[in-house]
Amino acid sequence: LSTGKPKATLKSWGFVSGASDMQAEILLRGPIACLVESEPLRAYKGGVFKYHEFSGDDHKHDYDHALVVTGWGESDDGVKYWTARNSWGAAWGDFGFVKVERNEDGSDGASTVGIQNECMYAVPDAWGYTQVGRGNDDTKYYDQDMVENLWRVLDTEHDEGEIMGDDDN
Repeated sequence: LSTGKPKATLKSWGFVSGASDMQAEILLRGPIACLVESEPLRAYKGGVFKYHEFSGDDHKHDYDHALVVTGWGESDDGVKYWTARNSWGAAWGDFGFVKVERNEDGSDGASTVGIQNECMYAVPDAWGYTQVGRGNDDTKYYDQDMVENLWRVLDTEHDEGEIMGDDDN
């Protein structure tokens, strides 16, 4: 482990919005970060969150937070939603996750808490750390093979039910 500051570099990054482009991006590169209006989400406890109050007639939101959109689905009663992870901890929402109503492309431009309007993706290039305060501010990057091997081990343990005491699988 390091006593330095974490550092990552990116191969690429960009913006995405709208249901079909968001779904394509999640399938292509994984979770995306989406700006949202946080105040309405504070009381969320579970189910599909629906909220359509706007800051004006032009469907603009007061963005002050971001959620990590990890996927999408449809409830038993036919409500389409995004699955997103919040940074407020596992005690909030559904173990730290929320289902936010998803609007189809071509709708009137409205999206629940603005989740479909301002999203970003990033493609990491390298992870490392910068040693600080020792007269040497060089960045040291983790060995890519070591990181890939670690992920393989964790993935195997997860598949075998060995992570988090899940011995029943």
